[in-house]
Amino acid sequence: TQLSTMKTNLLNLTHTTLDRLLVPLRVAGRRFTGTRPGSLLRQSIPIRGEWTEAGAGWLELDTVALCGGCLDDRHLWMLDSVDIGTDWAGLRALENRGQHSTLAQIRDLEASLPFPLLGVDSDNGGEFINHHLAAYLHQRPKPVLFTRARPYQKNDNAHVEQRNWTRVRQHFGYERYDNPAVAPLINTLCQGALGDLLNHFLPTLKLEAKVRQGERIVRKYGDPQTPYARALAAQEVSPEQKTRLQTRHTQLNPFQLGRDLETQKKRIEARRRLEA
Repeated sequence: TQLSTMKTNLLNLTHTTLDRLLVPLRVAGRRFTGTRPGSLLRQSIPIRGEWTEAGAGWLELDTVALCGGCLDDRHLWMLDSVDIGTDWAGLRALENRGQHSTLAQIRDLEASLPFPLLGVDSDNGGEFINHHLAAYLHQRPKPVLFTRARPYQKNDNAHVEQRNWTRVRQHFGYERYDNPAVAPLINTLCQGALGDLLNHFLPTLKLEAKVRQGERIVRKYGDPQTPYARALAAQEVSPEQKTRLQTRHTQLNPFQLGRDLETQKKRIEARRRLEA
């Protein structure tokens, strides 16, 4: 009779009651699960906070989903980078956020920089916090400083976050890009017309100081300059590289770049729609 009553009581338990009764067992079980995958690597990468280093070569990285509102990882991503000292822009399309795909485009971005890479700061996503990227940055004659932002603190990557709109969304919108064949077309655009227009002809403002006036904080900005002009003034850019930049600059026409940009964007959009 007692067993029958116990069986009846157990069968009448709700899912909520069972979940509450099993909490102590789940908590106890977690003590024996060990370290979560990737947590040791994450702990070995310091949290930056804000860049205090001056000069060129200190990059913030971020990824932007070209998902059309459906975040399922079967779509393209945009890798966005900005150099803190010069505002030099770097954009590349990713077929996915896998470690190999991301590292390949970071390599290509570094090769296009007019200055040596000194430091990289990213969020805590797996496309950045992995052994492939850590080894690439650290295992070289002059290691690159690799830091990360605090989890869930977007202001830690404010320099690149605020440029995701002007450099990614204004050109590629919020549509879904789920055809891998579009990625090379986007990268051709980013390596050419779009990258040249952003870096050589579009000036940006940089914050120079914050002054408190009563209850207000007044921000003071320097004169607007293009990333190209800031790169020419940077000590980290070699004389040979400055000569190459100047030669490249004289070959560019901003109006032609604008026309090329729109033509290639139409080609990308047509391909995206064709394969949808």
